[in-house]
Formats: sequence, structure tokens, C-alpha cells
Amino acid sequence: MYDHELTPEQVEFRDTVRDFVTHEVKPVVLHPERLQDFSARLPLPVIEQASRIGLRTFSLSEESGGAGADNVTASVVMEELGAGDVDVAMPLGQTSLLARFPFDGAMTGEQRRRFLPQFLEDDACHLALAPAAPDAALAWKYHREVERSAACRVKAVQQGNGDWTLNGEAGFVANAPLASLIVLQAKNTAGALVTLLVPRDTPGLSVRDLAADATPRDQPTVKWYHGAGGELTLRDCPVPGNNVILADRANALTAAAAASHPVFLAMNLGVGRAALQAGVEYARLRVQGARRIIEHQAIATILADAAVRIEVARAILRHAAWALDHPGECTDRGVFDLPLDAVARVYTSEAVYRATEEAAECFGDSGVMLDMPLPKYLRDARIFLHSRDSNTVARFRIAESLAGFVPSSVGAAAWEREEHSMSNLRLKDGIPTPRSRGTPGRGPPGMSGENLRELRILRGTNGPDGAAPAGALRRWIALAGLLMLAPAALAQPAWKPERPVEIVTGTTGGGADRMARLIQLLSREKKLVPAPVQVVAKVGAGNSIAYL
Repeated sequence: MYDHELTPEQVEFRDTVRDFVTHEVKPVVLHPERLQDFSARLPLPVIEQASRIGLRTFSLSEESGGAGADNVTASVVMEELGAGDVDVAMPLGQTSLLARFPFDGAMTGEQRRRFLPQFLEDDACHLALAPAAPDAALAWKYHREVERSAACRVKAVQQGNGDWTLNGEAGFVANAPLASLIVLQAKNTAGALVTLLVPRDTPGLSVRDLAADATPRDQPTVKWYHGAGGELTLRDCPVPGNNVILADRANALTAAAAASHPVFLAMNLGVGRAALQAGVEYARLRVQGARRIIEHQAIATILADAAVRIEVARAILRHAAWALDHPGECTDRGVFDLPLDAVARVYTSEAVYRATEEAAECFGDSGVMLDMPLPKYLRDARIFLHSRDSNTVARFRIAESLAGFVPSSVGAAAWEREEHSMSNLRLKDGIPTPRSRGTPGRGPPGMSGENLRELRILRGTNGPDGAAPAGALRRWIALAGLLMLAPAALAQPAWKPERPVEIVTGTTGGGADRMARLIQLLSREKKLVPAPVQVVAKVGAGNSIAYL
């Protein structure tokens, strides 16, 4: 059962990080001279100081030398770091969350013995992940299948001795200018993906900082994204054969890294909280009309709305993080089984940006002065609106969940998440409702949510005492009847229009009119319709005449 209260250990984590941020981070990052520089350099001494107190390894298991923090604890830590500075929080969070997967699961024992000691001993040792991302040109196709494996631009050729030679480029890679070890995916000669551990000092590997082409590695800068990011170029780059991560472990690594999105969103929450805190402190100090402006109703309601948004966003984020830690125990969901990480993504990014704007309004003209912290908070919050998957993509994921659609290309890890979520549903008279915890069944990857539910009905696992619900049985009988009638329906001759076909539009020259005339042209040239196709524009009354 999800508990909103933090444990004593989590409270201790929070207070320690909050104290560090207050005394070590904010005095540096909120200095007026730094605030006026949009491309201010990363405060590497502060990041290394945070590494020394364990903020670079807090998600690593205790057996591997870390603190063993789960996703809820990690979200608490990331919120506190984000309240100090996102550009400090991002490299630490990226390294800590990524370290959990290779060192605690994906690496072999021999690989851990080679790479783990250096990672623990060097406070400046960071990690980066360069996955084979989908081709951006394919975009996102709502409720449609998309080929996701076309974009890997790094080629790997295996030599006779088992070693690999890498050639190609990788686009934006978070943490690349700081990373000492890069987990990289490449495509071999057979077209399959291979995941390799590539040290930064490997011959033939070069990293270009996207913010400053000529910047040395020890001083990367920040512009349109948080933390550090760069492009990888590999020219005849040799990688030993024993640096390969096994395929099944590599799939789990990339899927788990993608699923940690709520933890990164906690940094965004920290930005909103810092902006709200700044607005409240200013409203308590500023006097207008013989009273503090926080006592004026207009300012009070603005700050109250911002506080509500921050509190709701925190609840959603921590619930999503808890769901990552307990994928089979989400029994308190409603009728619709929604992707909580997508819900958290949409609400948090938009709520935090709005709360930051509201806090800035309390400052009046001072809210746009570059030596004040509010422009920085607004810039950070706006970047979160577009970082990683956009809110539009997240909304599509939510809509697909409402429709019961699961792409066949989701992969093993996504199938596991779907399986866990579907295991918490049963059908009662054809309506999905939460069910008690149990051992989830299995099914082929890519099966849609609706088909998965039907499969469980056939197995007799969804009704009480293993019986299929009566509503579900009626639906199967109706489906069988439709299948029996299908051959007869297919045997009927195809209908063809005998009179001219009219396409009615409500505008002339607009998008709908151009689309209608394109359909008219294609129908005539390709002879798609035997009857003439005419475009008729009925303009007026806000398209109501056309609709009638």
C-alpha cells in the first residue's frame, strides 16, 4: 500500500541534502554575476563536493558501495538538489540512477571488478548512456505501430579475436562531456544491437560539447539543456570483447533507465518549490500600502495557487516513483490503468511552469531582472516542458492506455510493465475494475490490453473462483456470431456510388478545402471512385452550414 509519509531514513536523506544545498550550492549558483550569464559554466567544484558526501552514488546498492536508495528516496534527493540548481542536480542524478543498472545488474562479475573500484574512488567519475534512439523523423504515431530501430548511427564490427571496432556518431548524449565511462549501443553487421562499455580514454573516441565547441573537458557549459551534453564521434574505435553487456541484460538496462523518468521530474519539482519559496519570502518583505504584500488578497491567492500546484505535483511524482519500486502492488488505481510516469510528466512540467510564473508575478518589475533568481527558475522550468519526451507524446501514451492499445514493439521490459498493470485488473460484467494482488499470467509481447484481458478470461482467471464473468461470456458469444456472419457479408457485391459524390467544406482556400481538392484530384487520376467527385464550399455560421 502506498504511504505518503516519508520514513525516518528518507527524512534524514532529505535534511542532509537540504542543508548541503543551502550552505554550499545556493551561495554559488545564485550569485548575481552568475545569474546574468545565460551560458554560465558548470560549478564543477560543487558537483565534486556533492560526490564526496555520496550524492553521486546514492542509488547504487549497498553491496556495490552506494546507499541503496529506492526511487521514492531518489525523488526526494533530486527534489532537494533541483531546488538548489538543476545544472548541479542533473549530472549527479544521471550518474547515480544509471550506475544502479550496470553495476548492480547488467555487468558481469569480471566487468564489475574492472570498473566499479574506479567509479567509487574517483569523485569526478561520471556515467553516460548513449542508447539507439528511434529516428526523430518517424515522430510519434498515435495508436499506430512505428518501427523503432532505424536510428542507430554507430556501427560495430566484430574482429576475429572477438574485439569490436566502432564507427559512427551519437547525437545528444546527456553527461557525455563529464563521463569517464559510456554505455553505448551500436548496430552490428547482422543489424542487431550490441551494448558496450566504452571508457572515455578509448582511442578514436571524441566528445564535442554542444554548448561550446572549443571548451575543454573540465569546463563544459550550459545553454539550452540542463547539466552537460555532447555528441560522440567514433573513428575506428577499438573496444575489447569483454566489454560487451549481454543482450538480455542490456534490454533491461535501457528499459529501466527510461522508466526512471519520475525521478528526473523531481528536479523540476525542486525548481518550482524554489521559485515559490522566493516568492513567499519576497512577499513577506515587500511593503505596499502600509502592509506586506502577502497580506493583499491578490498576491495571497497567486501564491496559494502556486502552492497547491506544487503539492499536487509532489503527490503524483512520488506515487509514480513508488509504482516503479512496487510494479506488482498498484492495487489502488481506478477504472483506467494509466501510465503514471506519463501522468506525472504532463502535470508536473506544466504545473511547475505555471507556479514559477505566478511566483515571478509577485516580484513585479524585479521578476525580470537578470540578477534575480526568478528568470533562472523560469528558464529551467521551461526547459523541462520540452526535455525528454514532450507533453504531447506523454498525452498520446495516456490516450493509448485509455483505449487499451499496446504497440507490438514495446519490448520485453514494457511488456513486463503492462503485465504488472494488467494483473491488477479483472473484468466484472465486461468492465475493468481493480482486483486483488496475485501472480500475473503470461502472454505474447505486443498483445493489446484488451486481447490480454480476453486471454485471461479464456484461462478462467478473471472471474470469482476462476470462472469467467457473465458479461464477458455474452461478449464472446456475440463475437462468435459476428464471425459466423462474416463470410456471408463478404460475399455481397461491393457498393459503388451511382450519383456524383460531394465533399462539403466550410471554408475556401483553407486547410480543409485544400485537402478536399487533393482527394478530388487523386480520385480522378487514380480512378478510385466511378462517379464524379465534387468539392462544394458552404461558408458561414462558423462552419455550421457545412455541417448541416
